[in-house]
Amino acid sequence: MKRFLAILCAVLMVCALCAPTFADTTGTITITNTVKDQAYSVYQMATLESYVEDSAYSYKPVTAWVNFFTGKSEYFQIVDGYVSLKDGVTLDANASAQLAKDALAYAKNNKIAVTGEAKTAAADDEEIVFSELGLGYYLVDSSLGAFCGLTTTDPNASVQEKNAKPEVKKEVQEDSTQEWGETNDADFYQTVNFKTTITVQKGAQNYVLHDKMEKGLTYTAITAITVDGTTVPEASYTVTASGTTDGCAFEIAFDNTYIASLAVGKEIVVEYTAYLNDDADIAGDGNYNETWLKYGDNNETTHDFTYTYVYEFDLVKTDADNKLLDGAEFRLYTAATGGEEIAVVKEADGTYRVAKDVEPGVAIEVTGGKATITGLDGGTTYYLEETVAPEGYNKLTARKDFKIESSNLKATEENSAYKAGTGVQIVNKTGSILPETGGIGTVLFTVIGSILVIGAGILLIAKKRMSKMA
Repeated sequence: MKRFLAILCAVLMVCALCAPTFADTTGTITITNTVKDQAYSVYQMATLESYVEDSAYSYKPVTAWVNFFTGKSEYFQIVDGYVSLKDGVTLDANASAQLAKDALAYAKNNKIAVTGEAKTAAADDEEIVFSELGLGYYLVDSSLGAFCGLTTTDPNASVQEKNAKPEVKKEVQEDSTQEWGETNDADFYQTVNFKTTITVQKGAQNYVLHDKMEKGLTYTAITAITVDGTTVPEASYTVTASGTTDGCAFEIAFDNTYIASLAVGKEIVVEYTAYLNDDADIAGDGNYNETWLKYGDNNETTHDFTYTYVYEFDLVKTDADNKLLDGAEFRLYTAATGGEEIAVVKEADGTYRVAKDVEPGVAIEVTGGKATITGLDGGTTYYLEETVAPEGYNKLTARKDFKIESSNLKATEENSAYKAGTGVQIVNKTGSILPETGGIGTVLFTVIGSILVIGAGILLIAKKRMSKMA
């Protein structure tokens, strides 16, 4: 029986204390190294019928726990109402840890009532004492996870909380630099890469990762789940991407056995993608992605956030006196020459947004002297090419560049004129078309004039020669 005590204590992380006599009928359990706001409770699994100091202990299982011991027949036996370990049974660290978790799961699944009342730690490293306990074996549970300490109240025992709070870190990738951080900029419908890192702590249990996206972000897929660069087996987690609790975009529930196999400090890296849709907040406070981890008995880590920004600009068309002009059309590009066209679609007169891949682009038509284009990346230089000029005005001879930094480029108008703001102003002028535009206006007159001058010169030379001959 002494061997039973030693092994069973080790199995369930026990600190057993022996008393010289059996005069006491009640005892205490003191929990040290507690964690603030975590709840602790005890379950009596067996009663201490008798013991001889440094010799033998006799335990009878509490009725509610009989099935647990009989269900673990590879380890335990019950003879004449007394529970003991089978002869020859040895348990390594992994088997011991799993058996401890099974005991706690049995208590939860069978709704076994705690002995006495649960206690909550008011501060870190506070001692919690359960007193007036009948002598016996007790399972000690922590809301942090699989604490599962078992100890003998003969009469006093002490166990130490060894679990810790897991941590999560949320990051988003900036496409222009490939760096990970708290914020990024993106176009409408551009793929955005996210990453959440879970740091595993002792007592890991019931890890469920929650991820919630604002309405301007649309979740697309989990792209990788790794530990130390190695892919986590799919059998070790379950992804739920519809019908989630808390309105999450997705949830990932990790298998307890797998989590328990990870060393303290190991990092589970979850990578996934989303895109900005046309419900996104334009500049402003950004479009948030929120992550947190539930663990243990319905605990939550601190929620972590990232913010994705998208911008718009006002295109303002004026004459040299800032008078607003209608009738111009533009296309948007990524370079001063060549480059890719950024397709846009019309949402209303004078209002456009970046197009989806499947949507054909249209020209940007200036209405009322202004057009607003929404859904553009920040920190980026763009180029406007004028394809149609207002009637009576010259078309631009080159693309107009502008840069969106970290705010929208907005313009204000008053009395049909551009008044102020940071909008992109395109000025058209009247007059003859310059030769480099390729037009035939002044080019034609210049050519004709040149021909006339050359002809006059030839005629003058001919006349002089004729005069000399005469």
